[in-house]
Amino acid sequence: TLGREDIVSRLVLASEFLESRDGGAAWTGPVLLVEADDDPLMPDATRAGVRRAFPGADTHTFTGTGHAAAILDPAAYARVIGDWVLAAHDGVR
Repeated sequence: TLGREDIVSRLVLASEFLESRDGGAAWTGPVLLVEADDDPLMPDATRAGVRRAFPGADTHTFTGTGHAAAILDPAAYARVIGDWVLAAHDGVR
């Protein structure tokens, strides 16, 4: 099981990767950012940085789920991702 320190260190690595590379600019495919408005592991500044790295991304923000949207509301989580994948695949977005 990952502890808080492990998760935070992975987020730092991901952030450093985005900053050290092209910030996601080389990726031209569709992107869905899934976030929560009260995620203690992804503060507002980090979420804003990810959005800047992928300016054309679609974003879905869960409310009140913290970092556990997939656990607390798996049906909604699956629906958000499934609907987005189908729309992206069909070119509907």
